[in-house]
Amino acid sequence: GPTKIQLYGPDVRRPGDVVQTQYASTSTQFQTTSATMVTTGFAVSITPTSAANLVQGTMTWNGAVGTGGVSIAAQLQRSGTQKGNNSFMTPAGAGQFWTSFVEFFEAPGSAASITYTAFLQSNGVATASFCVTGSGICQIKVQEIMS
Repeated sequence: GPTKIQLYGPDVRRPGDVVQTQYASTSTQFQTTSATMVTTGFAVSITPTSAANLVQGTMTWNGAVGTGGVSIAAQLQRSGTQKGNNSFMTPAGAGQFWTSFVEFFEAPGSAASITYTAFLQSNGVATASFCVTGSGICQIKVQEIMS
């Protein structure tokens, strides 16, 4: 059954309202040749005010690869579980960079601190870059949404 009952009124959030927003940004480049997802070390944390609430997140990132025609991918993970879509890039030429994004929406079921971390992979040979030096910043934004 319900764990909390509250009437609507002034200053009472309604379903769909944003309760809080947490941001992280970086311009620090991360590189890998790994053919499996590896952590970039770039992350953001949020502590929901209620286990019943939802979390929505977006990561915008730019990337490049040292060899043209090689696909690289990025994703967000929470506790080793992928959140949202994989974001793939296949630059035509070496050194070209692209901007892409990852989005997710979930019900974590927790009022404890939750950390979302960016991961990157290449093809095992070519060097993939996350947040290319001199190409802008990469960002993660997470929002707690009232359920």
